[in-house]
Amino acid sequence: MNAWGAGRKVYIDIKDTGEGINKKDLEQIFDPFFTTKEPGKGTGLGLFIVKQIVERNGGSIRVESEPGKGTTFSLEFQASQEKKDDTHEKPQDTINR
Repeated sequence: MNAWGAGRKVYIDIKDTGEGINKKDLEQIFDPFFTTKEPGKGTGLGLFIVKQIVERNGGSIRVESEPGKGTTFSLEFQASQEKKDDTHEKPQDTINR
């Protein structure tokens, strides 16, 4: 993993040296319920959920991969301009009883 900032952007690269992802699968990896695993071994929601979280936080995610050479996921976010307080308040209960 490598993370850095440039200007008002924050970048994160997550890289492995595994078996890589073939081109056909790369086109679908962020689709809900897409999996290359056998039935019962995965739901195909992991990368779909990651993409949703990244985008809902104003970021983007892309992937580069080549079979036999590994995969790199690259995330980009806009840096926050506001200073965060180190104290954390418990969120209000939003369930009506």
